Amino acid sequence: MKKLILLYVCLFSYLFSNESFVAQLQTTFFNEVNEKNLYKKHYSHFLYETCQNNEMCINQTITRLKGWESVQNNPFLKHHQKEYYQQIELSVQTLHKIKEYLFTVIHSKKISTSQFLSFLDLSQQRLSVLFYDAHTQTLHHIGSDLVSTGNMEKEKEIKQGDDHYLKTPTGIFESLQGWRSSGEFIEEKNVMPYGQKERFVFYFGKQKSIRYRINGKKDSKPDTISDYLEFALHAHESTFKLGQPQSHGCIRISNELNLFLDEHLVLHANNIQNDRWKNPTAKAPKNFMLHPYFGKYLIIVDSI
Repeated sequence: MKKLILLYVCLFSYLFSNESFVAQLQTTFFNEVNEKNLYKKHYSHFLYETCQNNEMCINQTITRLKGWESVQNNPFLKHHQKEYYQQIELSVQTLHKIKEYLFTVIHSKKISTSQFLSFLDLSQQRLSVLFYDAHTQTLHHIGSDLVSTGNMEKEKEIKQGDDHYLKTPTGIFESLQGWRSSGEFIEEKNVMPYGQKERFVFYFGKQKSIRYRINGKKDSKPDTISDYLEFALHAHESTFKLGQPQSHGCIRISNELNLFLDEHLVLHANNIQNDRWKNPTAKAPKNFMLHPYFGKYLIIVDSI
């Protein structure tokens, strides 16, 4: 009887701790990815003048801004909040479809441990992070954000020597050992291709995709041909908006989403061995081993 009671106590403690873990991550995602993105866009100059790129200062200043009456009544902020939240919101039906699809992945990959799974719907330009609880065999939605993927149409405009524009491939991809951005800034294009310095570049290896072959004939439909790209998911800072295909084939994400994926080990399973960071080309996240869970799979579909 005592053993049975102890078993129930352990099971209750496990379930309660995981529920708290998921709830805390959901709140963190909303505050540090969704909300922070909105405020950084609308008050970028004020935040930069106040904090430069100090993330702790930015978080504290946004908390202050939220308490200002002028900010609370800002019609432009309200409009973009509504528009943005509509884009990232998952309906009950959509979330159900995503979970159904991910359970087929869990079965095919024989996943038996609790971990993160990342899901990208190209038609919506939206990446969602979910947590799989292996003990209860349930999936929990942590949060979603807009991304920017391959824009094949731009292939029609390239000049000799330019990089090709490929379709972002679909399938199940495993994050390998990536690296951290040098923070390179290309002045003539006003762009940081891989985001701020130290943002992690999640690398998925050389992957097969397609692009247009331009035949030079006016008003003719270009042929589609096979090609390969060094496939990665990375931060990107430019004048281009997320939520629209713009990239050469990789997945561009916000600085905020990059920090979340990095610091919460969402795609870092192949960078960790025996609870130690094992990537010779990149240092560990600041809060390494914040929790015992990590993942490695990015699942991409054309439409769910």
